[in-house]
Amino acid sequence: VSLPYGAQPSLDPLTSPIGEIYRYTLVSKTRDLRELSELQFWKVIPRLKQVAGVVDVANFGGLTTQFMLEFDPVMLSKYNISLNQITQAISENNANAGGSILNRGEQGLVVRGVGLIRNLDDLGNIVVTQKNGVPVLVKDLGRVVLGNPQRHGILGMDHNPDTIQGI
Repeated sequence: VSLPYGAQPSLDPLTSPIGEIYRYTLVSKTRDLRELSELQFWKVIPRLKQVAGVVDVANFGGLTTQFMLEFDPVMLSKYNISLNQITQAISENNANAGGSILNRGEQGLVVRGVGLIRNLDDLGNIVVTQKNGVPVLVKDLGRVVLGNPQRHGILGMDHNPDTIQGI
């Protein structure tokens, strides 16, 4: 690499003003790692990002929760349903929709459809198809459970082999 005449290369110190400032660990005697992870992702990190001067908060450890579908091949065959049909039904039923304005005298009410999947019941109650006028729901085709994707790392501290931390 060639630098312009008079340029002096330098390195920032390991703790520069734009580097790591604070490290914390969530610990609880009453909450499991999944609960601590949800607390970290949905409460702690968003609140820390609201603090003046905080640019980002990096997470290490913990669990990522996801909805998991474990389909029964016998049920899929019984109703002649493909995975593509299930995917399409879930996609079409996981969105909010804007409406219009409903005028009531001098007042206008905003109309919207709220359709985001928020929990296991919402996901399990999605209609995939119907047979003889009876709806076939996602939960009729197998199990709808909370799970975790494959982990690519783990954080341990002190005598705890699995914990969650933020920087």
